Amino acid sequence: MTDRRPLIGVSTYLEPGVRWAVWDLEAALLPAGYPRLVQRAGG
Repeated sequence: MTDRRPLIGVSTYLEPGVRWAVWDLEAALLPAGYPRLVQRAGG
């Protein structure tokens, strides 16, 4: 039997010059609450 849950796409936005430790890169970001709410809803 296959998994019948829907595939959910979440849009992000590009932010230039994001810094994590030694990296300074362009990054695709979204507010942390978005994936949490999708997960709580069963996505």
